[in-house]
Amino acid sequence: TIGAVGFPGFVSSDSRPTLDQFIDHIAYMSDLVGTQHISIGIDYYTGQFPYRDDASSMEDYWRAIADGIWTREAYPEPPHYYPAGIETPKGMPSLTERLLQRGFTEEDVRNIYGENLIRLYKTVWGE
Repeated sequence: TIGAVGFPGFVSSDSRPTLDQFIDHIAYMSDLVGTQHISIGIDYYTGQFPYRDDASSMEDYWRAIADGIWTREAYPEPPHYYPAGIETPKGMPSLTERLLQRGFTEEDVRNIYGENLIRLYKTVWGE
């Protein structure tokens, strides 16, 4: 499956992507491969807002650049604000609601939230 990543630089050129922009990201993948091949790969990390203040995030960013962990081309500078409404895992119910409003079925949402990954794991590792 393909994980829909919530990291702002992958969702939008805006520094504060919207929930609808993230869902546009999922819808694009759905149009390409179908919802049976999509999963959630939000990619939350401790350097993002609200877990770290902007100055600390910037220090971590430049240290990762200096250490060769990240490149400026691959990751935009902080602050990193995840899509509005799902800034932290507590907001995931907002994503569920909005996916349904945007026309995804309950089965689509269940598949995207984990059933696709379970199917993949069973295929690879067996029951």
